Amino acid sequence: MARGDNITTGYTTGTGADPSGTDIPQVGNLNTAAMASLVTIITELMNRSEAKVTAAELNVNGTVDFSTNPAENLTYLELVTQGSAPSANETIYSKLVGSVDELFYKDSAGTEVQITDGGSLSVTTGSDITGAGYGSGGVAINWNAAGTNYQFKSGAGADDYAVLTAHGLQIWDGSSHNIQLESPSLAASYTLTFPAAATAGLVTSDGSGTLSFETTIPDALTFTGVTNFSGTYLQNQQHGEVARFLPHSAGLFGSSVSASVTSSGSSFTITTPDGTANYYAEFPLLVREGERITEVGCYVNAESLSSNATWGLYSSDITAGSWAADTTGTISTTGAITLTPNSVATDSTTYSIRFQPPNTSGGLTINAVWYKTDKII
Repeated sequence: MARGDNITTGYTTGTGADPSGTDIPQVGNLNTAAMASLVTIITELMNRSEAKVTAAELNVNGTVDFSTNPAENLTYLELVTQGSAPSANETIYSKLVGSVDELFYKDSAGTEVQITDGGSLSVTTGSDITGAGYGSGGVAINWNAAGTNYQFKSGAGADDYAVLTAHGLQIWDGSSHNIQLESPSLAASYTLTFPAAATAGLVTSDGSGTLSFETTIPDALTFTGVTNFSGTYLQNQQHGEVARFLPHSAGLFGSSVSASVTSSGSSFTITTPDGTANYYAEFPLLVREGERITEVGCYVNAESLSSNATWGLYSSDITAGSWAADTTGTISTTGAITLTPNSVATDSTTYSIRFQPPNTSGGLTINAVWYKTDKII
C-alpha cells in the first residue's frame, strides 16, 4: 500500500454509529463482534503492507540513488530526448541533432561524444576509434581534419602511422572499377621498398626488395625468346660487350699535330721534340651506329715523361667538322689505365682516342690500346 492510502473498514472512532452501523470497539470492550472486526482490520493492514507496488503507483520526481549498485534485468532503456547535454559527466543520453534524436556520451572530462549519426555509428572529425581494444596514447583510427582520408595512427606523433595487415587491398577509380592488390603464396615474407622519387625508367629490384627506376637495363637482366623489338625504347636495349685491341702500327694513327709517332712493332712512342704545347696524336675507332663505347684503355710506359700526359675519348660530328672531348684523363705512372664513357654512336658521329704528351721534351710509350663496346639497337 502506498503512503497516504485510506483503509475502508466500515468503522469509525468514538461511540457513535458509523455508516455500516458498527463502532470501533473501545479499549476493554471484549464483545465477540468487536474483536472479530479488529482482526479484520489488522489482516487488511498486513495484506496491504506486503503487496508489491505497481508501476502505476510509482511517481519518481527526483534522482534515484542506487548506491553504486547496478540496475539489472532491464529489457530496454527508454531515454527522453534532451535539448542540450546534461551538466553531469559520465552520462549517456539522447539529444536532438537537427530533426533526429542521436545517442551521446559525455566523458569524465566533460567532452561530448556523438555515438550515432543518422541511423549509423558516427565516424566524423574528432570521433576517433580509440580506447580498449584499439589502443591508447594516440593509437587511433580517425578521419583527418581535412576530411579527405582515414588515418591509422600508431602514436601521437605527426608521422606515427601504423602498419596495416589485410588479405588484400582494393583501390577504386571513382566508378565501378578497381585494382586489387594481393599477395601470392609465399615461402617466406619479404618487404618491397618503393623508390624515393618518381622518374622515368624501368622498375628494378636490387634483390633485397628495394625498388628503383633505371634508365639502363642492368647486366643481370636477360631476354629470352625475343625475336623482334619495336618502339622508341629500342635505344635502351643492350647486346653483349665486345673488346677490340688496336694493332701496333704508327701508320694507323689518323692524324698527328706536330707530334712524332713511331712504332717498334710492340708499342707506339709519341714524342714532342721541340716542347711546343698542344701536340697530340690520335687513333680513329671503328664504331658502328647504335654501338655504345663503354670503356677505353691503354697500357703505358711513363718513365720518360717529365710531367703528366693527357688522353681521352674524343668525338666529332661530321656535319659540323669539330671535335670535342667525351671523357679525358691523365697519364702519370706506368701501367694500365682506363676510362668509362657512355657514348652511343650515331650516323654522323666518329670517335678517336687522343694522346697528348706534356708540353716539354719527352716521349710517351704506349704498349697497348683497346676499347669496348656493346650494341644498342
